Amino acid sequence: MAQAAAKEAFNFFGKIDRDYKDRITSEFPAWYFETHVENMKEERATLIRRLERGEVPPDNVPYAKQDAAAIKERIDEIEKSRPEIRDNEKAELQKLHKELSNKISESMFTRSEMMRGTASAHDEARRMVSPTIALSPPLRGLAKSCNVNLDKGVKISRNDATKMWKILGKLIGEGTNVEGLRRDRATVTTGA
Repeated sequence: MAQAAAKEAFNFFGKIDRDYKDRITSEFPAWYFETHVENMKEERATLIRRLERGEVPPDNVPYAKQDAAAIKERIDEIEKSRPEIRDNEKAELQKLHKELSNKISESMFTRSEMMRGTASAHDEARRMVSPTIALSPPLRGLAKSCNVNLDKGVKISRNDATKMWKILGKLIGEGTNVEGLRRDRATVTTGA
């Protein structure tokens, strides 16, 4: 149970992801969107190059400098909000990521069922939004850190599990495409 309590303190969402009442206002943490951060860095670099070359009209120079400073401040805030993890924490998070991968995979129809059309669309939709995935105590603690609410303190929907899986995956350097978890074909045992 100590693990679960420790994981509750893991902060995936920083100040930049919260409103003035300290409520999380975004589905995913700002640091999750690496491409967006890279685009901001490029935007700032372009603005600075234009300033250095004298391409910005003199009347707009103070505003361009303010814009460059504001972009830098936002980038710094986003990068500061990314949790720092130690090696022992990374190993534990990898185990939790794997456990969550298995639970999500089990809740999905196989690729073969989807392609053949034998998967029930109604059941697939239910699995996505109904709390059907029971979490172990360490994952329950992690759910709170991922801004996921537990149904009856134990279960979450596949959409919520996917959100947790993606956040963890991005933090520990794993893939974030949930379709990669879908089993290729139904398991069939033969007597041969």
